[in-house]
Amino acid sequence: MTTGQFNTRAPAHFHAPGRLLLCAVKFAPGATLAAHTHPYMQASLIVEGGAVIGGERFGIWDYFYQRKGVAHGPLGFPEGATLLSVAMR
Repeated sequence: MTTGQFNTRAPAHFHAPGRLLLCAVKFAPGATLAAHTHPYMQASLIVEGGAVIGGERFGIWDYFYQRKGVAHGPLGFPEGATLLSVAMR
C-alpha cells in the first residue's frame, strides 16, 4: 500500500535504448511504500531529502540496490525525497 503523495512524473521517465531505464521520482513528505518486488534490478540514488528503509535511515547521496524479484521495504519518506533510479530490464 502506498500512502502520501507519490509523483512519478516529476520530472519525467527517460527510456534509453535496450534494457536501461532511468527514472526520477519525487515523494512528498510522509509518503510510504509497502514492501514490494520488481521484475528487474534497480539502484536508486537519493538526491534530495531522505528515506527510511526497513528501519535504516538514508540521506542525500546515499544509494540502495534492489535485486530482481527480491522483496524490499517498507520505505518511508518522512521529509520527502527525490530519487534517481536506474534499472536494467
